[in-house]
Amino acid sequence: MAPALTRLRSVREIQQELLRLREAAGAPGQTHVARTSVMTHIAWVPTDWRSAALQTLAGLEEQHPSRTILLFPEPLAADDAFEAEVEARSFGSRGRQVSSEVISIWLNGRKASVPASVVLPLLRSDLPVFLRWRGALPTGTPPLEQLVAIATRLIVDSGEWRDVEGGLRDLPALFDRIAVSDIAWARTEAWREALAALWPGIREVERLRVTGPRAEAALLAGWLRTRLGRPIALEHLPAESLAAVEVDGVPARPLRPEPLTSSELLSHQLEIFTHDPVYEQAVLGLHGPSRAPPAGPAMASATRRASAAGRYGFWMKPAIASRSTLARVSSSLNPLVRSTRTSASSSRSASSVSSPRIPGIVRSSRTSENGSSRPA
Repeated sequence: MAPALTRLRSVREIQQELLRLREAAGAPGQTHVARTSVMTHIAWVPTDWRSAALQTLAGLEEQHPSRTILLFPEPLAADDAFEAEVEARSFGSRGRQVSSEVISIWLNGRKASVPASVVLPLLRSDLPVFLRWRGALPTGTPPLEQLVAIATRLIVDSGEWRDVEGGLRDLPALFDRIAVSDIAWARTEAWREALAALWPGIREVERLRVTGPRAEAALLAGWLRTRLGRPIALEHLPAESLAAVEVDGVPARPLRPEPLTSSELLSHQLEIFTHDPVYEQAVLGLHGPSRAPPAGPAMASATRRASAAGRYGFWMKPAIASRSTLARVSSSLNPLVRSTRTSASSSRSASSVSSPRIPGIVRSSRTSENGSSRPA
């Protein structure tokens, strides 16, 4: 049985415990353990999401060794203090292991409204900070505002929100302040690829029918409206997961195998360091069942980010193909294909037409810590 963890009650005690664990790992006779952190991973975890968050973390740590800070808000607690536990978790062979650190913090009473005061001293310098916010996103509240101010990227799952439309309506207020990922958007990837394979007939469609969760249905509608640049009506049939997508009665047929687990979906998001302008535009395209994509400052900002990314050349055109369907695109569309290739693939020969991924259909290129891009 693992020894009980010590409850700590100050940032200083947390830092001292981290130091003690590092020194213990380097003691003579101990298996060599390399402390490897590629990021600080903060997770805001209300009570209803604790079980799911811990399960996701268990499947994530080996792929992304990091300093993980789990924040458990308890705003109704009687006292205004916080308590913490610190542990080091090791992975790998006996000869060489990699260690990551997990700091669990219970924010009681008024401490739940000032999380940055506890988190800031614990950040690893010069490393990106990813913030995973579980459950509803309370825009404008002190906890979210403070953590967004210190994070590099915000990761949400709009499928966890009771009011999907309301949450997506408020989300663009954050786009100019932080790069945003949405796990519900990631779950639509295979279906976006399948819809792209219906080109060129899809450019004339008028109605989208989605059987699946509300968030995924809304995002697919916003994406299709902004890709085609005109109104598309949405018919939504509720289901636990994405089961069917049709445009004017024509079914999309994804080629993807079994859906990814929650750990795999989050793992993919932790490898992306830049804005996703196509996602931002899809969110901004959610203006009712059939309205056209909006204009205005928010869309203009997303468009500027798309242009700056280079690989999003003709962002108002529909992204027409994926890795599996690009080879079937007619020659008359090649200029559009060339304009949307990723910078990482721009040096490839024209004969390698099946290799690049097209932004707007699949995940954007992932950017490493030194700023270089590589295909997702």
